[in-house]
Amino acid sequence: MSGPQLDYETPDTGRTPVSVLHSFAGVFAALTGPGIAFVGAWMPGLGGFLIGSLIGGIVVLTALIFGIVRSRSPDGRRRGFGIGLLIGSGLSLLAAGACFAGIR
Repeated sequence: MSGPQLDYETPDTGRTPVSVLHSFAGVFAALTGPGIAFVGAWMPGLGGFLIGSLIGGIVVLTALIFGIVRSRSPDGRRRGFGIGLLIGSGLSLLAAGACFAGIR
């Protein structure tokens, strides 16, 4: 018994390929959040650490939300930048988790 013939070709999505350069730019942009927190930690007193951590966390969260929105775009440059933001945000959160685990 033979069923219908299946077509295993990849469908043409009509989207442009992802820009690798814009992906690296997104990773760099997302990694500025932990950089801000690191610079804030060098400021004297507890205020610099708290302000730097707060601003760094806001930057990472903003990059994560912006990356989710941009990764759905049909334009390859915007999609590449969004994917880079997601990768950079993930690396930032992994580094924060590793630093937190190292404190214990």
